[in-house]
Amino acid sequence: MDTNDKLIEAAKNGQVDLVEALLAQVDDINAKDNLFARTALMWAARQGESAIVKILLDLGADINAADKYGVTALQASASGGHTATVKTLLEYGANINVQDGRGWTALMMAIAHNHPDAAQILLKNQAQKDIQEENGLTALIMAQKYNNSDMVKLLES
Repeated sequence: MDTNDKLIEAAKNGQVDLVEALLAQVDDINAKDNLFARTALMWAARQGESAIVKILLDLGADINAADKYGVTALQASASGGHTATVKTLLEYGANINVQDGRGWTALMMAIAHNHPDAAQILLKNQAQKDIQEENGLTALIMAQKYNNSDMVKLLES
């Protein structure tokens, strides 16, 4: 396992001290793993590791890099309902309306995985409600499809 792989594993596992130690040794802060083509930032965001996300962003990690499915750190964080990480990524300028390979946005992911707090943060930060994914569904239609009345109310307000 090379240093880049070790960084990715440390970020994935929330090992802040190890991440900090490895950053002095890595060739590429945006190196991707072989399985999903995810960077250390993407893994940290997926796991809700806000402290690691901040460290990586402060050192120039690509905030809008996407994995092999087109999923970004913001989308992964919203999908997991990691509100602190969602806020951090937005503060650092993540593209809030970027679409993955299926056309899903971070808002759609928060809705599909029933994370109203993450959805609310995205909406307060100007997430577009009317973007359509590959089958023509919008965030509101998704909320209706999943019979999630709370999300429907949130999107209609």
